[in-house]
Amino acid sequence: MPIKSIQCFILFFNISDVEKYFPKKIQVKVDHETVERYQCTYCTNTYDSEATANNHVHRHIKMFSCSICKMTFTSFALWKIHGDVHDEPKYVCHICGSRYKHTSQYRNHMELHRGPIVCDLCDKTFKSRANLRLHKRGVHEQATEVFQCDQCPQMFYIKHRLNRHILSHSKPFVCTYCNQRFGYKKYLTQHVRIHTGEKPYKCSMCGVGFRQKNSLNVHNKSHHSTTATKPSLPNNGNQTYVDNAIFFSDISHI
Repeated sequence: MPIKSIQCFILFFNISDVEKYFPKKIQVKVDHETVERYQCTYCTNTYDSEATANNHVHRHIKMFSCSICKMTFTSFALWKIHGDVHDEPKYVCHICGSRYKHTSQYRNHMELHRGPIVCDLCDKTFKSRANLRLHKRGVHEQATEVFQCDQCPQMFYIKHRLNRHILSHSKPFVCTYCNQRFGYKKYLTQHVRIHTGEKPYKCSMCGVGFRQKNSLNVHNKSHHSTTATKPSLPNNGNQTYVDNAIFFSDISHI
């Protein structure tokens, strides 16, 4: 975890870098008298005051400065991490308008719009594909009886799941408007609404209609939820950090 000095607003990667940065107190003899001095940890120079020694140490350190907020860093890596704070979000959700800087964040968000993720082996639902993978490894890889589709390599651990899957090959449900075929009746019903313009799911707050119930749920969460909050910058606006770049303060005593 990077470390931030509250004295000079410089960031460090680890404690050893911090210890090297601050001058150390030493005892030296001057005219047969022992006095306290501050020695640079990069060279042998010594100084009467800590402030003077600190100014000297800065000459040894290559600094990386943020061109936007002027914060300085002792390494290129820390400077690069900090740059994310000022970058504009690249990924915008076309459903609710939420914005994200990273692909992984955007993908996780889009999974919320798709609704619960259903295990194709046992019908159990999950909020994320990662949880579904853990479920399959922990539950279905231990199963002994397997039902395999005779038309594709897909396998199931519950017989009725196989029977439902077989419908996806025959696609018995046909749209009367465009002849598109579907393996499940619910998918045909949703598709027909595109032709008819039917939007049976109405928002009780603003009256907007939707073809699918899940779309209405997403709309309510993003527009009418009293608990939903959007991320915001702190009051100073220029010292926000991403991921693990969260810094603890006063280390001047080290």
